[in-house]
Amino acid sequence: MKMLQHTSPLLRRKARLLTASDIESEEFKKDLSNLTAIFKEQQRAGGVALAAPQVGWNVRLFIMADLVTRELETFVNPRITDRSKKQ
Repeated sequence: MKMLQHTSPLLRRKARLLTASDIESEEFKKDLSNLTAIFKEQQRAGGVALAAPQVGWNVRLFIMADLVTRELETFVNPRITDRSKKQ
């Protein structure tokens, strides 16, 4: 895995939902470990979140650090459930 450039066509694809069997697989665990390692590098440079598609892993998942505790949180198949009325 490596960071993609913002011009990469891979970033324009719709990421796929993860299933329970995906999450239980060894491949998933390896990919999540790699994503976490990349995020920790980005975090040292001031990054606060990293989405799987940013490194070419086309799934709906992102990692972010709590701004207070700095603990990592992983979000699988996130959904936007509410939007601000402001534009």
